[in-house]
Amino acid sequence: MNGRDASAPPGQEARPTQPVRIVPENIPMYYSNTVMVATTPVDICLYFGRYSQTKNENQESVPAELYERQVYMTMDQARRLAQMLNQTIQAVDSSKAQQEAKQAARPTTTATHPEPVRTSPQQAAQGPRPKPATKPPVAPPPKPTKLS
Repeated sequence: MNGRDASAPPGQEARPTQPVRIVPENIPMYYSNTVMVATTPVDICLYFGRYSQTKNENQESVPAELYERQVYMTMDQARRLAQMLNQTIQAVDSSKAQQEAKQAARPTTTATHPEPVRTSPQQAAQGPRPKPATKPPVAPPPKPTKLS
């Protein structure tokens, strides 16, 4: 297939069609927490890896970078990938900031004693219990004045 629409009417130029995306269900997943970049004048190669533990010459456990996957792409593909990654990161950061702002805007609740539950029909018919009267604040004693 040449990427052109073969169903174009005679006498009209066939228009390019979008490729169909096929993503197999059984693609193996690979977690990477380190990447190394190699370039040529026309290509970029991304080596994806992960940190692992290995033993050095003294048989001490030391961290090691283990690169197990590589992806080659053109400079144009790398630019588009970088743009998509930046847009995705900005969207995630914006979403997190909005969630944090919503949480910060919520009023904080203070611990209160819950209203006792009325269990009998007579108690329920009485409605909520009146709140106990609070005593008015006591004014502080007057300050002594100095007589001259």
